[in-house]
Amino acid sequence: MVRTLIESTPKNDQRLLVISGLGGCGKSTLVTKFAWEYQPRFDQFFFIDANSESTIRADLIQSVRSIGPQYSQVSFDEALSFFTSPKNKTWALVYDNADDVSLNLTSLIPNAGHGVILITTRNRSLAQITSGVHLELDVMSKSEAVEVLIRSSRRETMDEDAYQLEELAAEVGYLPVALVQAGSYMFQTGCSAEEYVSVLRNHRKDMMETPASGQRDKTHRSAYSSFDMSYERLSSQLRDFLHIISCFHRANFPMAAIPFAAKANFRLKPVDLGDEGELFEDSIKLLQTVFCPSGKWQDRTVHQLLASLQNYSLVTHSSTYGSILLQIHPLIHSWANDRIPQERTKLIKAAACRLLACASMEEALEGHLMAHIDALLSAPDHITINDQAAFAQKLRAMDRFTESEVIWKRTFEHVHKKYGPSNIFNEGSRGQCH
Repeated sequence: MVRTLIESTPKNDQRLLVISGLGGCGKSTLVTKFAWEYQPRFDQFFFIDANSESTIRADLIQSVRSIGPQYSQVSFDEALSFFTSPKNKTWALVYDNADDVSLNLTSLIPNAGHGVILITTRNRSLAQITSGVHLELDVMSKSEAVEVLIRSSRRETMDEDAYQLEELAAEVGYLPVALVQAGSYMFQTGCSAEEYVSVLRNHRKDMMETPASGQRDKTHRSAYSSFDMSYERLSSQLRDFLHIISCFHRANFPMAAIPFAAKANFRLKPVDLGDEGELFEDSIKLLQTVFCPSGKWQDRTVHQLLASLQNYSLVTHSSTYGSILLQIHPLIHSWANDRIPQERTKLIKAAACRLLACASMEEALEGHLMAHIDALLSAPDHITINDQAAFAQKLRAMDRFTESEVIWKRTFEHVHKKYGPSNIFNEGSRGQCH
């Protein structure tokens, strides 16, 4: 960062650096530390709230007006002209939190052959506005995370504490804002890292919504409030997509499951025991609204959904042998699930089960589905008998006979109770128990 902005570039060129990453990963903190150290090198160094076009315009005007009385009446265009003037070359502007993907940022920054511009954003596509360096921040390393925990909890650690601190760091996914939250809580309560992990697992939503206090760096919010800033910008379609995938395991969800299910209108039944459940049609309608908004399946829909969530740094993806696999940071995964509106919880989970049950009929996906089936089966209350039976089939195919038998016995009891002992559906479920 210093090499790009201070050392390596000739003074007659504008230096522009885009810093992107998920909420709470330390983008604003990094730039603030840069400002503390290097502000004396510039005649003007201003932070611009880039949350929207209106905040950018207001902050640029106010920044120039603060320079002196001769600028007290400048307009926005005149403020831009100040920075583009060859008389004013030694300045730096930080466009902080330029997260809105619909924002035309290029029209709001000075186009000059001098000066320094830093942009912090969750929108990784903003990297396209610069031909220079794009710094994409990730989470911390294990050693860095432990150091933050020690520093923010204001305690010295003994060797025997190292494992607990590492476990805590892994539990919050090495995310800086969550690490500071944890350290602050440990300082205030005197609890150990091991105790914090236990409390976090039992009260994750409450813990992750509580901001760190007593920190000099005011950019530290709570982890969940950092994510909420992106959530507020999402369309209802994107929110539903995020909620559905939060019901699966956080790693390696095969995106190919979606077109396979969508091309069959999400109506495939690997097992039909006659009981579709009360949310069967509603879950299909939701899936069609999210993945087939035009009324029919289009391949580019899933590409657009994936790109949009990536632009907000809410998901990432990897490719393995031609398959696109979705990845979600562990805290974003739990946050997205916690943000499902209570009145829609059953419907969202029913839709996730319907999608995966359909996908279970595609042999090419078999190696990618078990972790996601396990995630759904960990809370089976919202899974229809048909879909539970479909998942039991996959368990049996993976030689997990005991788990499969438990589900088949449950389906048998349900069908027996609903249809009676002599029903044909009952015979089908009974047969699977042996």
